[in-house]
Amino acid sequence: MAGCHQPPAGTPNFQDGYHAGCDDAAVDAPGAQTGQTTWMRDEGRIAGQPDYKDGWQQGYVACYRKWLDHPSMSNTGT
Repeated sequence: MAGCHQPPAGTPNFQDGYHAGCDDAAVDAPGAQTGQTTWMRDEGRIAGQPDYKDGWQQGYVACYRKWLDHPSMSNTGT
């Protein structure tokens, strides 16, 4: 995980999506240097599991903002 905070409470699908979204934010955020070059988002789950999709969206936004605020964050986990 790209140094993001703990996700809000939710179903296991939400949690999975949140973590994937947070990891994916590191791919797009300026200054993020995690070495990650591919997205973790599961397109099948995005299409078929609304709570995964919601978790992914929330995780992406939260962690992208953290990368913007703290571009020197390392890939050390949550």
